[in-house]
Amino acid sequence: MKTERIDRVRTALRAAGLTQMIVCDPKSIWYLTGVSVDPYERLLALYLPVDGEPVLFLNRLFHLPEVPCRAIWHTDTDAPVAQIAAVVDPAAPLGIDKEWPARFLIPLMEAHPGMRVVLSSDCVDDCRACKDAEEQALMRTASRINDAVNEAAKQYVKAGMTEREVAAESEQMLKDAGYQQFDPKKTYKPGDKIYFVQCNKAVVASTIGTKSFEDGFHL
Repeated sequence: MKTERIDRVRTALRAAGLTQMIVCDPKSIWYLTGVSVDPYERLLALYLPVDGEPVLFLNRLFHLPEVPCRAIWHTDTDAPVAQIAAVVDPAAPLGIDKEWPARFLIPLMEAHPGMRVVLSSDCVDDCRACKDAEEQALMRTASRINDAVNEAAKQYVKAGMTEREVAAESEQMLKDAGYQQFDPKKTYKPGDKIYFVQCNKAVVASTIGTKSFEDGFHL
């Protein structure tokens, strides 16, 4: 859990007069918990009270080796909105993420007809907009990498070059740096440098890490 980030969101909720919120934007959930899931049409939600433990609502199809807080799981044949209805405080206003689909919000409102719902995405979005020390360090690292790539590109990119010519130059630079062309039949280990050229126009390169791709990756 990203405790400092959660504390800032809770402070924002209190300032808005709220004691609870449903966060459903996958990027915001990752930002607050470190859990990375693309739910597609399925329900993914984080119940965040200003006091007490956060609760993640997750489909069992989401493969997560570890969840950092209390989790309530459901399947495609369960009623996950009913699970959320059993956790929220119907006597208090409920903050709602702007991204939550009506197919989930309306049944929750029907389960608690007297509960007031309030659009409260700003409580999370404003915190995300103010980068913490960890994010600032990552941004500086990304900026240094970007500057180095642009500086190298200046040496060979000329007016009138085609995508194929740029891709060929980029591929040679990767080879010179020790990268090898990706082979789907091979097994790679952490530290291996690989690249892939798509249609001789786009180049993707990666250094194999130590974590599972299910934990996310930098592209």
